[in-house]
Amino acid sequence: MLLLGLGGGSAARIVRAIAPQARITGVEIDPDVVKLARRWFDLDALGVKTVVADARGFIARTRARYDAVLEDCFIGAEHELRKPEGIPEPAFSRVAARLRPGGVIVSNALDEAPAVASSLSRHMPSVVRIGIEGYENRVFVAGPRSLEARRLRAAVRQNPILSPTLPILSFETRHRR
Repeated sequence: MLLLGLGGGSAARIVRAIAPQARITGVEIDPDVVKLARRWFDLDALGVKTVVADARGFIARTRARYDAVLEDCFIGAEHELRKPEGIPEPAFSRVAARLRPGGVIVSNALDEAPAVASSLSRHMPSVVRIGIEGYENRVFVAGPRSLEARRLRAAVRQNPILSPTLPILSFETRHRR
C-alpha cells in the first residue's frame, strides 16, 4: 500500500487496523509534519515506511508495484485547500502504471472532484464515488471492472472498523464505457 500525502498518519492508522499485515509506504513532503506525527500521533508504532518527498516526484521515480495507492495530497490554507499542480494528471497516469493487476487507486477530493473522477475513469475500468454526509470531501475508489458500489458498501458493512460510518456514506458506481 502506498499513501501519498501521509500527513499525521490517520489513513495509515485505518489501513493498519483493516489490514494488519500490509506493507505500507507513506510519502509526505513536509519533514515537520512527519516529526509532529511521530511525536504526537505515534506514527512509528504503525510500522509505516516513511519517505519525506514530494508525492509527484516519488511516483515518477519509483519502480515499486502496489496493490493499492491512496492519494490524499492537498496544499493551501484551511479554507483554500486544493490538489497540487500535477494531481490528478500526470500523477494518476503514473500511479496506474505502478499498480499490480487488480489494484486500486483511492483519492480524497474537494473542489477538484470532477477532474479527479474524470482522470481515474481514463485509467481504470470502474470508479466508485463515496460521498460523506456533512463533509465536502468525495472519496473515489478506482479499480477493476468488478469494483461496484454495492460490493464496496457490503465490504464496509462487514468491517467492524468501517461499519459505524455507513449511515453517513453514499456510494455510486461509474464504469468506463
